[in-house]
Amino acid sequence: MKAVFFDIDGTLDDFEGRIPASAKEAVRAARGKGALCIVNTGRPYYHILPEIKEIGFDGFVCSCGQHLVIGDKTVRRVRPTAEESRRIIMLAEKCRVDGYFESEDGCLVSFVHEVIPLVAFQIKDFQRRGVPVLLGYENRDFRLDKFCFWAGEDSDAETFIEGTKDLFTVIKKGGGDFEMVMNGCSKANGIRDILNVMGADGAETYAIGDSANDLKMLEAVHHPIAMGGAPKELVRLAEFTTDRLENDGLKKALEHFGLI
Repeated sequence: MKAVFFDIDGTLDDFEGRIPASAKEAVRAARGKGALCIVNTGRPYYHILPEIKEIGFDGFVCSCGQHLVIGDKTVRRVRPTAEESRRIIMLAEKCRVDGYFESEDGCLVSFVHEVIPLVAFQIKDFQRRGVPVLLGYENRDFRLDKFCFWAGEDSDAETFIEGTKDLFTVIKKGGGDFEMVMNGCSKANGIRDILNVMGADGAETYAIGDSANDLKMLEAVHHPIAMGGAPKELVRLAEFTTDRLENDGLKKALEHFGLI
């Protein structure tokens, strides 16, 4: 059995939510040939575009391994307590970092500085789809699953990371951009855990990604694949680097390995 793991942003869709027809067709063709096709994303399950889910996947590793879904059924979910969430949000405000806190219930966006374009797009998209969005650090009772934050020149990122390390591991994405995942959880561990639950832990594995938070995922599989335009560290690790998403990169990757 073969199992293919797909990142979302920059791999299945672009950063405005557009999914090439070739990507949809490629996933369906791979499943048609008997491969398990599983999304492996930093996003919570609730935040994934319906157009992604409608493609037809066998499972979802969400929130960087904190939430596993098979079909539409949760088989595992790990998250901070309400008290721990409140402490983190208050510390973020004190350290003047820009926070994007994610949950299956919606999201909390609290920017001390100017909102970056990607987050501005996400807010509008969530509001369009009816996903609850809270704005501002006064919403301290929001219970999170995981979060991202951005550090400005006047932010105290070191104190914030130190103050959350009992619960969260930091992924440095560069340019003052950080992703925080609960300790012991990762895209890599999510691969192991969901295959074990599915009874496919001996599968020949493939993973396709495009950014720094995909490194552990690519390290965890037999055949790591980088999307065109991926950072150098991902390309060095990859067995194969495909074309960009808009140039049918996903389809070309699956064709290269005979998966379609």
